[in-house]
Amino acid sequence: RHCQILVTDIDMPKLGGVDLTKLLRNQFPTLPAILISGYSEEMSVLQHLPLDQICYLQKPFAVSKLITTIHNLLQLAEQAP
Repeated sequence: RHCQILVTDIDMPKLGGVDLTKLLRNQFPTLPAILISGYSEEMSVLQHLPLDQICYLQKPFAVSKLITTIHNLLQLAEQAP
């Protein structure tokens, strides 16, 4: 059994969030992902990812925003063929 959703920061030491997403999506192509950053310019790195079931959250954000985003992505994942 694998994880149902990935929540990661874009800017991390060694393996960044975009590279982590690509790595995990090679194994689990439909894995929903939420990429987080405190820097708005980092949103441009998402152009290197297929945007299906991927969301971006700009820090700071309310916990309710994270919960809603997770809920919405998991619902989309359940509806996917």
